Amino acid sequence: MFKKISVLLVLLVLCIVPGIFAEDPVGGQWWLDKPIYSIRFEGLVHADENELREITNGYLGKRYSSELFSALQSELFNLQYFAYFSAQAEKGGESGEELIIVFEFVELPIISSLEIVGNSVVRDADIEEVLTISDESFATSAKIKTNENSIRELYLAKGFTSVEVTSDLKTDTDTNTIALTITISEGLQSKISAINFSGNEKYSENTLRRIIVSRQQSLFNPGNYIEGNIQEDRDAIQKYYRERGFIDISVANVIKNEVEQDDVTKNMLELTYVIEEGNEWVFGDVEFEGNEIFTDDKIRSVFTISPGRPLNVVKLQESISSIAKLYWNDGYVTSKIETTEERNEDNGSISYTISIQEGVQSVVEDVIIQGQEKTKDFVLYRELNIASGDIFSIDKLLSSMQNIYNTGIISDVSYDLLYGTEENSVIIEISVVESNKVDLEFGATFGGSSADDFPVSGFFSWTDKNFLGNGQDFSISMNISPSSQTLSFAFEESWLMNQRWSGGISLSAGHYKLENILQDVQGIIFSEDGYNNGIAAPDPYESFEQYQADMEEGLSIPEENLMSYDQYKFTLGLSSGYTFHTDIGRLTLGGSTSIALSKILYDDTLYRPYNPIIRANLDTWQFNNKIGLNFAWDGRDLIENTTTGFLFQETVTYAGGILGGSSNYFKNSTGLSGFVTLFELPREEKNPIKGVLSAKTTVSTMLPQFYYDNGWGWGLTATQAEKLYIDGMNVARGKSPVYNLEFLWDNALEFSMPIAEKILWGEIYISATGYKVNLDEISSMDISDYYFSTGAGIRLAIPGFPLGLYLTKNFYFDEDKDFHWVGGDILKNQDNEESGLKLVLAITTNLY
Repeated sequence: MFKKISVLLVLLVLCIVPGIFAEDPVGGQWWLDKPIYSIRFEGLVHADENELREITNGYLGKRYSSELFSALQSELFNLQYFAYFSAQAEKGGESGEELIIVFEFVELPIISSLEIVGNSVVRDADIEEVLTISDESFATSAKIKTNENSIRELYLAKGFTSVEVTSDLKTDTDTNTIALTITISEGLQSKISAINFSGNEKYSENTLRRIIVSRQQSLFNPGNYIEGNIQEDRDAIQKYYRERGFIDISVANVIKNEVEQDDVTKNMLELTYVIEEGNEWVFGDVEFEGNEIFTDDKIRSVFTISPGRPLNVVKLQESISSIAKLYWNDGYVTSKIETTEERNEDNGSISYTISIQEGVQSVVEDVIIQGQEKTKDFVLYRELNIASGDIFSIDKLLSSMQNIYNTGIISDVSYDLLYGTEENSVIIEISVVESNKVDLEFGATFGGSSADDFPVSGFFSWTDKNFLGNGQDFSISMNISPSSQTLSFAFEESWLMNQRWSGGISLSAGHYKLENILQDVQGIIFSEDGYNNGIAAPDPYESFEQYQADMEEGLSIPEENLMSYDQYKFTLGLSSGYTFHTDIGRLTLGGSTSIALSKILYDDTLYRPYNPIIRANLDTWQFNNKIGLNFAWDGRDLIENTTTGFLFQETVTYAGGILGGSSNYFKNSTGLSGFVTLFELPREEKNPIKGVLSAKTTVSTMLPQFYYDNGWGWGLTATQAEKLYIDGMNVARGKSPVYNLEFLWDNALEFSMPIAEKILWGEIYISATGYKVNLDEISSMDISDYYFSTGAGIRLAIPGFPLGLYLTKNFYFDEDKDFHWVGGDILKNQDNEESGLKLVLAITTNLY
C-alpha cells in the first residue's frame, strides 16, 4: 500500500506545482491576481482542521499566483497528513466574484494501535523515547522506516550488534487506519572484556586507553561494544600521535576476538588496535611565496609552531587557517593557500613552503538576514558592523553575528557567503533562529529579592523579550509567598533614537514580611545617636564591641531576641544607558533612579527595632530615594553561556542625601570576571561541549552620606536589607547568614561544563569571602577575616529556576592563624567534629 501511495504522491506533486485549478473555457484563468477570500476543506477525517487553518489563514487576502499557491501546497504537504489532494477555484463572497479555494483531501492512514514486541533487555519506555510516531499518528512508509532505524540505533548504542527491527501493518480500509506492530529481535549484547594495543612503542597502553571512547567492562562502566565508536577511537589515536610529531601514524586494523565465557546472554569481545607509528618528525621551518600584501614577518606572526619542536599537524592546520583569516579579514576572500612539504631524513625534520594566491579584495554587495518571523528587520540589521559597500571582513561579520545573538531574542545564527552579481563582490546571507518570543509562566520558583525573603514562592509572569517584534522587553509579574506578595511592570527599549541608548521604566507594589530583625528592647536602651556613632548594640548585648566580636566568630543571635515586621512598598524606577562597541569590548555607561514609598507595621508595645530607620517608618509613609551609576567593560564572547573573555563592572548607589529619604548612604560595588575555555569535546552536528574556567572577584562597600537630620552632617543610615550581607547560598556557600556589613570582598574560582545543555550544568568551585561590620576596620583585615568554601554540585540553567545543589566543605583560620575545618552533617564521623560535608541549596544569582 505504501509503495503505491509514494509513487502517486510524486506524480501528483509534479503535476500540480504550476497550479492545480482546471482552466475555465469560458472565463479563462479568472482567479489569477484575485485576493483569496476564503479557503475551504473537504474530505477531512482525522486531520485537525484548526491546525490547517493556522497555515491557510496566512494566505487570506493575498493575491493568487502560481508561486503563492506552490508555497501553500508545500506547507500542506509538509504536514505529511495526506496521500494527495486537489483544489478547485470557486466564485463567492459578498460580491459573488471573489476567490474561494476548495481543497479536497485524501488522508494518509492513521495508526490506530502501536505495539512493540520482542524486547526483553531494553525497556518499552526507553524505546518510546526515540519514537516519533504513536497512536493517532499519520503513517507513511518513510516514517515507519525512520522509527525502525531509531530503535536499531538505540540497540546498537547498547551493544546489540545483531539487532533486527521489522514492522507488520494490518490495514482497515473502511476506517483508513493501521494497526502497527514493531518486532524486535535483540540478539546477544556485545561487551568489551579487554582493550589491547599492538605496535605502540612511544606511548603506553594506559595512555592510549584514556584517549579513546570505548571502555572495557568494569564496576563503573557497562563496557558496551558500539561499532560506531571504533572509527572514533581510531581518529582519536591518530590525532594524539599527529599532535606529537608522528604524522604518518596509522591504525591499520582493529581486531575483534570473541572470548569464551559462561554467560550465554552476552557476547564478550577482546579488542586489539593495531598501530603503525611511523617516524617522529620535528618542525623545520616555513617559507612563503606569492605574498605581496602581507610581509613574511606578518604572516609568520600567526604561526604557533616553533622550529625544532615536534611537528603538530593540528597546529599547522590552525596556522594555515590563521593565514587565510588574515586575508579574509582584509577582503581577500578568493585567496588560495597551498602547502608543499620537504622532508629531511637526516635530522628528522619537515619544512613547508606556503604558496599564496592573493587575488583581489571583495566588496560587500548586500547583507541579507533571513529566518526571522516575529522580529522586525531593523531590530537585527541595526546590530550589523558590516554593510553594503564595505570591504569584506570576517571579523566584522563574526562580531555582527555575535551582536545578533546577544540580543537575547535569537537562539542560533549562521552565515553563508555567496558570489555577488558584480565582479569581486559578495553577498552575505545570515540565517537566524528566533528563541522563545513570549513566556507565560506560573507555578513555583525559588529565590527572593533580598536576604530576608522566603526562598520559595508562587508566581505568575508574562514576559515578551521581543515586544511587538521591536526587540523591546516588556513584562508583568506577580509573586506570592509567605514572606512577600508583589506585582510589577517593566518595559525596556535597548535602542532609543536608533542609537545603542537604552531606556527603561518599572513600577512595583508589594507587601513584605521581614524576619530575623535585630532588636534593642532589653537591658540598655540605646538612642539614635548611639546607633549612628557606632555605640549601640542589639539585644542581648550591652556593648557594640562584644556584639561585633561574636559576629566575627560566626555566632548567631538567639531567636527570642529577634523580631519581624510588615512593610508595604511602592516603587517607581527609571534607567538609561549607552553602549559603545569597540575593538576592546562593549563599553556601557548607565544610570538609574528609583523613588520608593514605604510604611512599616509592628506592635511597638512589644518590639523595638535596633535600626532607628525602621522605628521612624512605623505607621507612617516615608520616601526612600536612590540614584545609581554604572559602568561595564564587557569583553565576553557571549552574554549567556560565556566561554571566553572578561567582564568589569562598577556600580555606585547614592541614597538619600540631598535627594531626601529615610536611608542615607553610598554603596559601591566593583566586580571583575574572567572566562577561558580549557578544552572542547566535539559532538556530531552539535556545538562542542566546553569546559570553562572562570575567576570572579567583587568588592562592595557602604560609605557614609552627607544628609540632613536636625542639621547637615555625615553618617550612614540603612536598613538590614540595604546593607551588605552574606547569604550562605551564593556568597560563602555553607556559612550561616551574616547581616549589617559595611565591607564585603567575595572571590571565587569555578570550573563548569554542561551535563544537559540549557538544562543542567556541573560545577566545581572554591571561594574566599572577607567581610567587616565596620568599614574603618578594613586596614586590619587578615586571613582570619575570611571564610572559605569549596565543593561541587549541579545547577539548573532553566529561566525562573536559578537553583544549584552543592556538597560543600568550609574552612577558616582563627585569630592565631590556625587552620580549622567546619563540620557538616553529610558523611560525618561522630568522633571528629570537623568532619562531614554540608548540602547547600543555592540561589545562583547575585543577591547584593
